[in-house]
Amino acid sequence: MKQKIENFFRDLWLETSNLLSQHPILESVQGTLSLPSALCLVPKEFAGLDGRPLIPSDASKFTYISSSYPAETWDALKSLGVKILAAEDFLDDLSHFIEAWPDRFQSIPTEWHSCLAKVLDPLVTEYEDRIMALRFIQLRDGTLVSPDSGNLLFTTTLDNLVIPEQIGALVVHDDINNDHSRRILLQKLGAQIPDKTAVCRIILETHSSNEFIPEVIKTHNLVEHAVFLRKAGWDSFTPEDALWVVAEDGSCHHGYSLYLGSNDLYSAKQLLNQCNRNSILTKGFLFIHAGYSSFFVEHEDRRWLRKTLEVSEVPRLACRSEQSATYTVDPGFKLLLNYLQTKDLLQMLKVNWSHYQEWIVFKSSQDADGNTQPDTEPSTVNDGNKRNHGLDISLLRKELKRLISEVTVSCWDGSTKLCRTCLPRESVLRDLNIPGSRLINHAIPTNQESTTQAESDVSVALFPVLDIRDPEDPAWDFLQNFGVIVKVTAKELVIRLENLQERPIPSRILRIYEKIQACAVHDGESLRYTTRTSNYIILTNDVPGEISTIKN
Repeated sequence: MKQKIENFFRDLWLETSNLLSQHPILESVQGTLSLPSALCLVPKEFAGLDGRPLIPSDASKFTYISSSYPAETWDALKSLGVKILAAEDFLDDLSHFIEAWPDRFQSIPTEWHSCLAKVLDPLVTEYEDRIMALRFIQLRDGTLVSPDSGNLLFTTTLDNLVIPEQIGALVVHDDINNDHSRRILLQKLGAQIPDKTAVCRIILETHSSNEFIPEVIKTHNLVEHAVFLRKAGWDSFTPEDALWVVAEDGSCHHGYSLYLGSNDLYSAKQLLNQCNRNSILTKGFLFIHAGYSSFFVEHEDRRWLRKTLEVSEVPRLACRSEQSATYTVDPGFKLLLNYLQTKDLLQMLKVNWSHYQEWIVFKSSQDADGNTQPDTEPSTVNDGNKRNHGLDISLLRKELKRLISEVTVSCWDGSTKLCRTCLPRESVLRDLNIPGSRLINHAIPTNQESTTQAESDVSVALFPVLDIRDPEDPAWDFLQNFGVIVKVTAKELVIRLENLQERPIPSRILRIYEKIQACAVHDGESLRYTTRTSNYIILTNDVPGEISTIKN
């Protein structure tokens, strides 16, 4: 009898539940009555901290059942046909939410995103592929990406350096970096805490890319790119590493086209100030943006800018094209030749000669076999293929020497080209028999008293005396590279002799021969070498007033 009663009630419930499931008898979360099969129960593993479904009801593809039904009724609700949200359903619903309402998804409080990470974490083992395709990761720039979009980076390096923005990498939002649950999940999905070297390489590769447009990058971000490289101690620049730098006018250039302000007397900045920042002159000198000055303050920081980014404090003699690795005379230097007073130009060359020397003077070095090899490349040439530019650099050196040598300078008696002058040093004036009345604190030896006025006039005409201060300073020796006589030698005199071919005046030629003969006493070897290598020697004929030349 008892068995029959149990079977009766069991059958009655089945019939009753089937009947009830066909009618809208259950309340939805919206407060409307719905069919049990149209409703969905969300288990706690897919719910928020408050027990409600993690995905908002108005953003879900599913209709949630009212929260007024206690957990004790869930078995009965399931028997009526109410659906239990499965993991696959949740992931599909999450994807729908993100794609349909991306702005809303991102605007939800960080606590919600932290809870989502806790929900997704245990699902990675079984549903990794599906989770990898979900665009649920917020980047620092406000975009949403999926884990399979590329290499994800946290915002700080292993050395706790903050990664700058707009470097062409997928850097996650700061909120993620500060949330333990989200960090753990993203690390499972491949996100990395990079080392500083990797970030440096990313920055440089981004700047070197043909697709990189520096003008669309915010100025402070471009500044931060350089700051990060400096903080990371990066100095291993290759020829392909050309960081874009912001100029003071907002334009973007590579460092080798820009200048760094300096208070040194003969720096580019101070020379422009001396010219009252002539509007034409300033066009040849672009300085880096003021935003860099607050970060690159110390001497070593500024040295890093000069060495690594190739910005310069002093006017350049040569510049590299941004379109190719060819070198030409710097336009700014050409402007200085026209607008800067020659005394300032010469002082600039003197003070900065250690910087300029390699662009003017040919050097030689020894190869592995000990053979002497010409070094035609300045050390600042950084194009990665120096051999292709040896001829260009050689011609450039000659052009630079020509331009400087032909600058018109002030002399004791008028003006002339620099290459025709001599220094007003005591030894030079004595050896050339030039009166030294213009010298300050330097008395010329008494043997000049025997020099006739005519002889003096010839000497002054042959060797115009450069009007400069402190001529005894050895630092002026560099002027010999531009034809200035800084010490009377056979070589210098023969060069002057060759120059007289254009205007051969017998009295002057004879005077030079006399000086060459005097040099032979103590400079015989140099004289023999000079006469062997000289192209032309001018000779006086027996007939007075006639001149002829011979070729060695």
